[in-house]
Amino acid sequence: MNKLYADLQHRFDAAGFLILKGSEFYSDAQWEIIDGYSNQVSYESVQKGLQKDSEYAAHVGRIVLDGPTPSGEYLQINEPENLADCSTELLWTILNPRVLAVTSAIASIDIPKVQRCQYNLLRSGDHIGKHIDALHGIPYDLTFVLGLEGDYQGGIFQLYGQTNSEVFFHKISEKDLIIFKSPLLHSVTKVSSGKRKTLCLFLKK
Repeated sequence: MNKLYADLQHRFDAAGFLILKGSEFYSDAQWEIIDGYSNQVSYESVQKGLQKDSEYAAHVGRIVLDGPTPSGEYLQINEPENLADCSTELLWTILNPRVLAVTSAIASIDIPKVQRCQYNLLRSGDHIGKHIDALHGIPYDLTFVLGLEGDYQGGIFQLYGQTNSEVFFHKISEKDLIIFKSPLLHSVTKVSSGKRKTLCLFLKK
């Protein structure tokens, strides 16, 4: 393991998260792909998290869904018929070789399973309550958040440390890449103006 990835592993082990410059992992063309699909998906208003454990006011555009279908059944993840049309190109763009080198270094995940992928859109007055990223109470392993729109006020990302005794605050900017352990509590404060758009990816080993 080279020095860069060894340093990332040390930082991730100590804090449980990384805040990276996405421009170091994605070209401008790749950012255009990631952001471009955000304008093609359908968004739905969400007032509760998937676990029903926190209050939301957000709009979600789903690419890969492991939540319940309208009939109440749960989808088998990674079957092609359950993916949005754009998912293949989008996921290969997000999980490019350099990014996979990071997941391998920090979490020993060489070939991650994509459990869920979605765009989160928050407008003035929207927020996301405190929660962990999980399905049926079982946390995912890694969560990715990519910043796509940074022209907003409020909307601060809050991440609670591994002992819950510390809270880390970060205003996600365009082309930020945040990777954190999915079992960590986190939230987003109310957006006071503008539009906050991110892509969130949830991975399992």
